[in-house]
Amino acid sequence: MRRVLVVLIALAIGVGSPALAQDAPASIAAVAQQMRWNDPAEPMTVVGPIHFVGTQGLTSWLITTSAGDMLLNTGMPPSGELIVASIRKLGFKPEDVKLLLTCHAHVDHVGGLAYLQRVTRAQIVALDAEVELIQSGGKTDFNYGSVPEFQFEPVKVDRVIHDGENLNPVKTLRLRYDAWRKKQPASFK
Repeated sequence: MRRVLVVLIALAIGVGSPALAQDAPASIAAVAQQMRWNDPAEPMTVVGPIHFVGTQGLTSWLITTSAGDMLLNTGMPPSGELIVASIRKLGFKPEDVKLLLTCHAHVDHVGGLAYLQRVTRAQIVALDAEVELIQSGGKTDFNYGSVPEFQFEPVKVDRVIHDGENLNPVKTLRLRYDAWRKKQPASFK
């Protein structure tokens, strides 16, 4: 099961990134439409406690644990309501989500973070290298900060995590830096 989780998280990290990196000034709305980032998808249980609750073009993962649920990645700003509906459709309660996590702080991974924090009242947990970016709403991004379309509603980070740190009492996820990502550094294993 651990290998399945690693594969799923690796997939979550890469979705959508190439389209954004090729042409930053391109309309993100056009990219979102073309890649179906804001289209609802059928939620499903993937394996054990891992559930897909994302959109047609972006992944969001609900990970259920005895210590409370975690949500990894929140998609674009319109994704929040879709993710909540998917969580409910699978029979879970958004209010049971205790941790909101992201692989990195670009709008296609954190756009729905503020909405989901309001609905779930969960702690926002961020990598030490991503805190400033999340709290600025994307304005401090080294690559996209000057492009308003790549900005998102800023949120306060409740907990900062570091390389190798366990995220919850049952030690379900551990942060690992990915050296190849350089300024966007993480995966969860």
